Amino acid sequence: MDSMNKVREMRQPGASDLSVARASLEAAIASGGGDRRRSSRGMVIGGGVLAAGLVVAGTLVGGLQPQAASAQEVLENAAALQVELYDTSLEEGQFLRTKIVRESISYLNEGWQTGVEPFSAVPVHPVAAVLTGSTDVSYRSADRSADVTQDTSGYYGIQAYGDTSAAEAAWAEYYVPSGAAKIGEQAPGEVWRTAGRAPGSRFLEGKLQGRIPEDPQAFLDAWIAGADGDAAAREPALDQLWRVVGDADFANASGRERATVLRALALTDGAEVVSTDGGLSVVQYKGEWGTYRLTVDTAKGQIVAVQSEIHRGAVYVGGGNKERLVDFEAPAFVPDGTFSSTEKITVDVVDSVPQADTFDD
Repeated sequence: MDSMNKVREMRQPGASDLSVARASLEAAIASGGGDRRRSSRGMVIGGGVLAAGLVVAGTLVGGLQPQAASAQEVLENAAALQVELYDTSLEEGQFLRTKIVRESISYLNEGWQTGVEPFSAVPVHPVAAVLTGSTDVSYRSADRSADVTQDTSGYYGIQAYGDTSAAEAAWAEYYVPSGAAKIGEQAPGEVWRTAGRAPGSRFLEGKLQGRIPEDPQAFLDAWIAGADGDAAAREPALDQLWRVVGDADFANASGRERATVLRALALTDGAEVVSTDGGLSVVQYKGEWGTYRLTVDTAKGQIVAVQSEIHRGAVYVGGGNKERLVDFEAPAFVPDGTFSSTEKITVDVVDSVPQADTFDD
């Protein structure tokens, strides 16, 4: 259970170029509380972007036809279908299961042998890359005060690209001593419980320092105004917003909050529907740092996948803490069509939960 925390403890103070991942994770890490385990893993894995499932009503609003709908219509329709997390019909003994399967790319750059952290979210003279994965499953009952059961896999390497020998050596040196499996192997999962809490996104509350405005334009204005300073080295506010639907805490937000975020996304310029497949529409937004895709089940309003393709990030200069931005492309040894991060989300109702070994409050 503590394997990723042990990796965190092994980290030495100093320069690091995991700034892209840090931008997406810093709010969740800072929030603390019942999700410490997931936050600490996020501090280590670098390339992973925390993801979330949306719980929605199974009805179609306004007879939306996915093939003809604009991005704004798809997002507005999804917003209209949001419901309170625990409004999903659950009978006694049933649980709402949200499964999040993540994949992301981490790069191994030249000189990794002398670096504090060998793997990076930003390729700078890369020699190899590792496609990494993790799976988180949460089980929640209709009782908001009841404990939440979490079933998580260890952070693992799915496949290496480029100089695979170097990737395997770096992985074995940095991750395996703390309990991670070798690349190509998946460590056993762990089951644990956390205290239940009422719906509410700690990520959003932390960013906005208080109540989340219900009006989408007011929310958008507050989000942009509350963006971190030092804009030269921080991910732009709108890029962050397009990723917030892939944040783990977004699953715990109320239906009103989720609807507000989706309506705010509908207000941003440049979003378009790039493909439809049956009842699934893919909405794409090209931001300053990357391209973001949301796959939406238009009949349920559910986001079933969140994908990011990042081409800009911050790296530390020398041994200090000063950051600079770099533009990059994925190296040729990474297969075409591989996203910087992908989160696939499924939500269903089950009649039992796995036995938890520990409790983490």
